[in-house]
Parts: sequence; structure tokens; C-alpha cells
Amino acid sequence: MPTYAIEKIEIIRFCKRSRNYTMCVREFESLKKIKNSDNKKGGPIRIRVIPYKK
Repeated sequence: MPTYAIEKIEIIRFCKRSRNYTMCVREFESLKKIKNSDNKKGGPIRIRVIPYKK
């Protein structure tokens, strides 16, 4: 699984396309808090992307 770094602007763009903008942003913010507690630094959020197959 590839790991990507996501900036805040990209998250906002992505969430605007989702059904519930507020919930989408909250999910990423909680993810960022978990990641930041691990490595104690800010910056882009690193996430693993799982390919979605229909």
C-alpha cells in the first residue's frame, strides 16, 4: 500500500466533493491529532491508501 502526504488545502478540496463536508474535515483532523501525538511534529498528514474496487 502506498503512503501519501496530504496538505490541508488538498483535504479541503477533497471534502468539498464529499457528501458531508464537516464530518469529512473532522475525520482528517482526528487523524492528524493521532499522527502528531506519535511523532510530535506538524506538517502534512501521511495516510495509507487502500485501492477501492467495485
